[in-house]
Amino acid sequence: MTWRKWLSDLLPDEENHLTDSETLPHESSKSGQSVNVPDTIEEMSHEEREAVFRDEILAFFVEDPTFDEEETNLIEAMKILYRVPDFDRQTAEWLTPEWLGPVLQSNRGRSKLELDAELYKIVYKRLHEPGHINLPDKNYRRIEEWQRYRAKESETPIQAIPETSLPDGTEDDSAHRTKEPEPESFGNRVGLQLQHLEPTLVIEDDQQLADDLPPSVLDSPGKVKLPEPEWIQIDKEVLLGRVEELLDPTHERIEEITEKIAATCMSQSETLDLAFGTNIFHKEREDSVIAVEQELDTDAEIWFAGDVHADLLGFEAVVQAFESNAGQNAKLIFLGDMIDRGIHDIEVVMSLWHYIYENPGRYGWLVGNHDEGLQWKADDRMFWSSVNPATFQDWLNQRTDDKAIVSFGVWFVALVSRLPRALFLPGLLAAHGGFPHRDTWPHINSFSDLKDSRCLGDFVWNRWTHSKLKRPNRSSSASTFGAEDFHGFRDVCSKRLGFTIEGMVRGHDHVNTRDHSERWERREEVRRASFKGRILTINTMSHNQRGDWLGDNTPPNPRAPTLARWRQGELLPTPVIVDLSAELVNWYAPECPNCHHPNQTGATMCERERCRTSLH
Repeated sequence: MTWRKWLSDLLPDEENHLTDSETLPHESSKSGQSVNVPDTIEEMSHEEREAVFRDEILAFFVEDPTFDEEETNLIEAMKILYRVPDFDRQTAEWLTPEWLGPVLQSNRGRSKLELDAELYKIVYKRLHEPGHINLPDKNYRRIEEWQRYRAKESETPIQAIPETSLPDGTEDDSAHRTKEPEPESFGNRVGLQLQHLEPTLVIEDDQQLADDLPPSVLDSPGKVKLPEPEWIQIDKEVLLGRVEELLDPTHERIEEITEKIAATCMSQSETLDLAFGTNIFHKEREDSVIAVEQELDTDAEIWFAGDVHADLLGFEAVVQAFESNAGQNAKLIFLGDMIDRGIHDIEVVMSLWHYIYENPGRYGWLVGNHDEGLQWKADDRMFWSSVNPATFQDWLNQRTDDKAIVSFGVWFVALVSRLPRALFLPGLLAAHGGFPHRDTWPHINSFSDLKDSRCLGDFVWNRWTHSKLKRPNRSSSASTFGAEDFHGFRDVCSKRLGFTIEGMVRGHDHVNTRDHSERWERREEVRRASFKGRILTINTMSHNQRGDWLGDNTPPNPRAPTLARWRQGELLPTPVIVDLSAELVNWYAPECPNCHHPNQTGATMCERERCRTSLH
């Protein structure tokens, strides 16, 4: 039976169901429920999510059952985003005449390009709404593959899909699309891909860029032998006691640590001695936003910790692991994103400040996008963040009548503004996000050139992608980078700065391996490109957080807080994974057995109003 015949049988008198006044359910009617349906997926009931999924996604595909693979993959990804993983689109139960008639009427006369563009906007909106989830890795890739596929198949490319030819003659990675996605990649990046929807691609001096780029990436980036991860056992009772000690800080403790940091920063005689960021408030160091160490002691030992995101348990676990296993002169560098998403923002920041103040030169802090995103608006007497979720901003704004809390937040903003955005060690680059993208390379002739605002933003905001090459996107706060971009920047550093980079350690992208531990890019050749295993991404979180995809298929807690240890003379850092028990993590952030929401320490009932399930 043909699809059209099936529709005719379902709607024998199709015109009786269609009137000029009817519109697409996903545009207005929401199947007749729009008045009572919440705005965000997080706030909807399961039945409402199914209805909105049908209205907003499936309505674009009802006239053609022969789904291409990319379209099928997109629908499967959207089922996860809309939190309806069990929705069976193969059944006809949801294809009622009352619903299907207006859909067909609205779609009539509209090209596939128009429908794709509208669907594109809906996907973009849902990926950025408050409370949205982070999809599993493969689903971000599926959306990106569909985006490229539709651009290639349309008579006119979808707005924002760049040409496949870059100014230097290389190909964009969309020309290398394969039908079967790799099973591993980074999540939480599709928002950046979809920001191409309204692009303003800015590449200055195109001809200069073509002429001035290094003639090629490193001739032989080469595979290297990757260090095998090490596991560390920690003292559970000591960790538990430390976390309990820090919970619910008193007003006096908040004032005390703020005054210590403020007094030291403003002192003419004392210094706030961060690792690779000493006395960052001294007038002669105001522009020292790039830390460069050309030489280190022969016994130098540097440890790194990735995104913390207000996870006090994960934070204290990596500090204990470092202090128990590192050398006397070792340093621990946090790669940013100390705040937001988790459940203990102020406790994490207070503890970090304590370690920095009490251990001069031992602890360092590179800026993350969530750190940098927080700003203080003095005229409005409120905090504002450019990122979402922004739990620290919300917590501070609920207490703007408290001078001590405001002072704490203002000093956080001031401190972040002076911290390094990147750390160059002999052979190793460390940053929260990425490195300056290719449109900045013609202008890089010294380390001081890396202080350009675009370079600084790329260190903090850029994301890894499973591609050969990516265009810089200056219409948004961040771009994505591919393998040849990384090797190209290594080449720039070698030829222009006289500085060799063998590898990179970073955070920013949330690792979604089975045990949530480290992620090398990659242990084997990848489709389209190879990073040759030279980039290591690590996180510090101990549990699945708010904003992550929380469902029955989510890898269970605990996550594995992971450090990276690098010693002078080593080519690449060694991942060091902290072994936390599920019992300890569930005490710290009790997970709801029904909706999988992580709750505050000590909670007895799920905090989500639509759930309220007992946690015992």
